[in-house]
Amino acid sequence: MEKRWIWPFELEEQIGSGAMGVVFRARYVKNDRRVALKLLPKEVAANPTLAARFQREMEILKDLRHPHVVHSFGGTSEGDQWFYAMELIEGGTLATVLEERGKMPWRQVIEIALQVCAALDYAHTRGVIHRDLKPGNLLLTRAGKVKLGDFGLALVAAETRLTAAGKTMGSLHYMAPEQIQGKPPLSNRTDLYALGCVMFELLCGRTPFTGEAMAEVLQQHLRTPPPKVSSFALDCPVQLEAIVAELLQKDPERRPAPAEVVAARLREVDQDVVVKAPRYDKHRPLPSSGTKTASAEIPTVARTWNVPLIGALVLALAVIAWMYTERARQKQVSQRNQELFASAMKDSSLSLEIRLFAAKSLGEMGPDAQVALQPLLEALHDSNAQVRAEAARSIGLVGAGDAYLVARLHKQREQDEQPNVRAALDEAIQALNSRPPRSYVLFYLIGAVALIVGGVGYWAWKQVTAE
Repeated sequence: MEKRWIWPFELEEQIGSGAMGVVFRARYVKNDRRVALKLLPKEVAANPTLAARFQREMEILKDLRHPHVVHSFGGTSEGDQWFYAMELIEGGTLATVLEERGKMPWRQVIEIALQVCAALDYAHTRGVIHRDLKPGNLLLTRAGKVKLGDFGLALVAAETRLTAAGKTMGSLHYMAPEQIQGKPPLSNRTDLYALGCVMFELLCGRTPFTGEAMAEVLQQHLRTPPPKVSSFALDCPVQLEAIVAELLQKDPERRPAPAEVVAARLREVDQDVVVKAPRYDKHRPLPSSGTKTASAEIPTVARTWNVPLIGALVLALAVIAWMYTERARQKQVSQRNQELFASAMKDSSLSLEIRLFAAKSLGEMGPDAQVALQPLLEALHDSNAQVRAEAARSIGLVGAGDAYLVARLHKQREQDEQPNVRAALDEAIQALNSRPPRSYVLFYLIGAVALIVGGVGYWAWKQVTAE
């Protein structure tokens, strides 16, 4: 086989290719070190814009020195052949791992995401936005370390001359809405949206948005809420699911940022879910062997334990504790979702479609969405009649037959001049009147019964164990 040279490199096998170049495994003849050599094909180099972008990638990588960013050794041109050398990463990519495994355990996803956050935070603080974060550009060393590569679409802050106005660039399954729409300026939050897509795929084994046509996927990025991680990964902690959902917010300002903040929250998830070992009292005094007893002894019988009864009591307590914890968790998630939807509903800078979706979603939460009731009442004074109507319908689904609430809706109906809003208020009033007001007597009664049952059980247990 004839050797191919680009001095001082001897090219070996091709190990990758893309729109911005072909990557070869190569030998640096001066020290016999193996490197990855990226070449810009001559036919591509003939395009001045693409050639300039390749040169810019070389300049960006030359200044980036971080453990989780692929290290570049520099490059140049030989005639009309542009190339640069970088460290050879031989553990494959996350895309390959996904193809083999389908998805990953959530703790491993956090570990990977923390390394990506470190790389992004380093790049962002130097004004570099990657714009093409995806599993295929996350390389793995043989030791399992993640390294961010392929800065071919990277954008230096305040530099847009190499991107045509309104042109979409990036990988469609990981592109943020503002990137799809070509709305400058892009920011570090654009990369963090892509990180959310990558984390979703690592956890679920699929991207958040799928479709047979490119346009279908892009429209979902713009308008469709992502599915819940827990729908595909049942063991995913609710805190981690919330982080992914926030990273996938359509509005960049609603995403957590910078990457350092995302990393801090990921560490909290890992710490919160750790199960601590039980503690034992090592300092409890033991009976002394020399302790004397009274001369008169009272005969006793061996204590017997009713194992089934004790087991039933322990099981009942465990179930009650689990129900309380699960209810608290669900309430926390529900309140967070209500706050997000309420905020979106009131934000007049968002599109009408998103605001209506938020108002409708609050109603679909039903009577449990008590946090949303006040924002919905405030939305009855919104300047947009459609928002007012949707808020009225949601109040009818969320509220109870409270006389004060019904009176407020009647008053609003008299003041609003829009027929569709008045009709929605009538619908809400009718729904509230058909629903009895909330009463906490039942809850108090259940609590009293639980206390009585617990007391009787304890008394029975004492009687049995005393026999």
